This record gives sequence, structure tokens and C-alpha cells, in this order.
Amino acid sequence: ILAAGAAATSVGRPRAALAADDVAKARDQMASSAAELDSLLKDWDAVAEKDGGNGVRRVLGKLGPTSPLHRVDKAASLVARNLDDERTFDIMDDFLGQVDAADGDAYSSIFVPTGGGTTPEYWLARSKKEVAKARSTLGQFLELQ
Repeated sequence: ILAAGAAATSVGRPRAALAADDVAKARDQMASSAAELDSLLKDWDAVAEKDGGNGVRRVLGKLGPTSPLHRVDKAASLVARNLDDERTFDIMDDFLGQVDAADGDAYSSIFVPTGGGTTPEYWLARSKKEVAKARSTLGQFLELQ
């Protein structure tokens, strides 16, 4: 059970300072995510060759917490709530949807049927296009800050 003053402070800092620290950390995560997407696009062939769709998914933060994109939705939401631009939430939704589409295509590359006319390369190419879109959209989002 919290003491009466405990709700207002944590380790001696007021809530406003905690919120500002959280927003700053979220902004740092968003900037790190942009750098991670840049790196993925630059090194796409090596990532895909080494670990296929799982390698892409790992960078997208969908296979564990090793990427700044892991739980980027939480950071994006926090940053968006602290911006005054009316486009913020639409851009954020587009970005998160593109990351999810890239992840879905990378996932599909792992389980592509041996028949049916598609290959892992087909799905990885689709995933790369979505990653490029996500990076562009994230750039728009970061410009609003």
C-alpha cells in the first residue's frame, strides 16, 4: 500500500519530471528505431541471408527485446500524446501499420508453401517495401517533434 505522498513522487521526483523523462526516453526510442530501420534497409541482403524472415522480424522488434523497435507502439503513443499537431495520430497509425505489414510479410516468408507460385524472396521483397514505407513515415513523425 502506498503512503499518502508516494503517489505524487517516485524516488523523490515529482510526476511531471517523470513524465518528461518518459517522453524523452520515448523520443530517444523513436530516433533509435529510425536508425535501426536505416540499418536494416542498408544491410537487408545480409540480414535476410543470415536468418531469413526471422532476422527481419528480430530487427522489427517482433522476436524479443533486442531492437529499439520492440514495443515501439508504446513510445509512439506517448510521443504522439505530447505533440500538438493534428496529423500526429494518423501518421503514428500509418507507421505502426507498416511495421506490422513488414512483420507479416517477413513471417509469411518463413512459412511459404512449396507450391502456389510464391517464394520466400517474394515475401521478403514485400516486407522490404513496407520497411521502407515505415522508415519514411517515421521520418514524418519525427519531424513533428
